[in-house]
Amino acid sequence: AIAELLDAIDRRKGEIEAASAHARAELARARQARAALGKLAAGHAHAVGAGPVGVLESSEHALAELDQAMAAPRPEWFGLDQRASQLAAVLADAVAVAQRDIDAHAAAEREVSDGGAVLDRVRSELGASTVDRAPANARLAAAADELERARKLLAEPRGDWQLTLASARSAIALAGSAAELAARDEELARSAQVAMAAAQQATTAADRNYGRGVRADLVTARNAMLIAQDALQKQNYEVALYQAEVASTNAEAAQRSASAEVSRLQAKEAAEQAAAAAALRRSRRSSWGSGSKSGSSFWSSSSSSSRSSGSSWSSSRSSSSSSSSSSSSRSYSSGSSSRGYSSGSSSRGY
Repeated sequence: AIAELLDAIDRRKGEIEAASAHARAELARARQARAALGKLAAGHAHAVGAGPVGVLESSEHALAELDQAMAAPRPEWFGLDQRASQLAAVLADAVAVAQRDIDAHAAAEREVSDGGAVLDRVRSELGASTVDRAPANARLAAAADELERARKLLAEPRGDWQLTLASARSAIALAGSAAELAARDEELARSAQVAMAAAQQATTAADRNYGRGVRADLVTARNAMLIAQDALQKQNYEVALYQAEVASTNAEAAQRSASAEVSRLQAKEAAEQAAAAAALRRSRRSSWGSGSKSGSSFWSSSSSSSRSSGSSWSSSRSSSSSSSSSSSSRSYSSGSSSRGYSSGSSSRGY
């Protein structure tokens, strides 16, 4: 039993000595951490936040108490070891937080500086542009306000550097968005101007005499051009672009319609001319047919008259012959043959 007691005493003694050694080591670690924290706080007083500074201030008293307790007779090393370990851990955490504060402050400074450069560039771009619109300028104004807020936060000692960093990054994002809007305005304005030039060209090309007294109806195209011009002056580029395209479409359609109307009139005239020519040919054929019939009647009448004359002539001739024969017979019967013959009566009869 005595041996066991002695063994227990030895074990306890070893445990106490180990606790004492560990407590003193933890106390030394706490002192080193506090020294590092003090150095960071002194070198970056503006950046290191209130948390690490509070730990730095309160740890001085805690270290003094530990020194006093460890120097006292028969110290309670197990409790002192725990207290020293806790203090060393708190100081180590405070050093890490202080370093994060310093890094965040440096990052916030860089972002604020970069934000200022970005805003200056975008402000210069918008200042040189004549086509940027209110949304782009409003976005730039919001960026300037956010950057000013970040600068104020950065100027505060032991500030919230994460908030400052977020504000600076927000300012940069807003400035970039303003630049994008301005670039889009520039592109839209250029597109609207090109579309309006094309519409004017199409309208001018369509405004001519197509022949047959036909001209293109350009009222709709010209009205669209007027709307586009007004919209462009008011920086309403979307409307200007749309109306310019409407003007071009209507001018081209009016040109096609006018050309189609001329073709229709030409086809109509050709059809009318062809119909007139056909009517004239029919009239001529009808007149020629009537003339032929009249000629046939004339020749038929003449032939009948000739035949009638011939018959009369034959009848006359027969009558003459009959008369002559009668005379000759009478002459021959009344006188002698020689006298009648020699007197020449027959010859006169012939």
